[in-house]
Amino acid sequence: MPRYWRCPRRSAGCGSTDLSRHSGRLVLYSSAEPCLMCFGAVLWSGVRGLVYGAAKADVEAIGFDEGPKPADWIESLRERGVEVISGVLRDEAVRVLNTYARQNGVIYNPGDQ
Repeated sequence: MPRYWRCPRRSAGCGSTDLSRHSGRLVLYSSAEPCLMCFGAVLWSGVRGLVYGAAKADVEAIGFDEGPKPADWIESLRERGVEVISGVLRDEAVRVLNTYARQNGVIYNPGDQ
């Protein structure tokens, strides 16, 4: 059974942590599809699975700019041995995003600038 490492979305530590001691069997769970920077961190981290809820469009709908990730990013991860499962509890993840926006959560790198 794989080990699970829970990483908060946008955590700077995701890409810089050496996870090789876990034999490449870790799964990263995220509330939303990774942005451009987090996409790179997934590649470098050594995780072998990515499970996420909200899509890029959902995140950008509240004002974030997720960056110009390649259209085939999921296939790119899969080619490198990372299993990707998308849309898990998407409606719930979108509700969390909308709550964050309503509560005036910080929107870094807003897309409307």
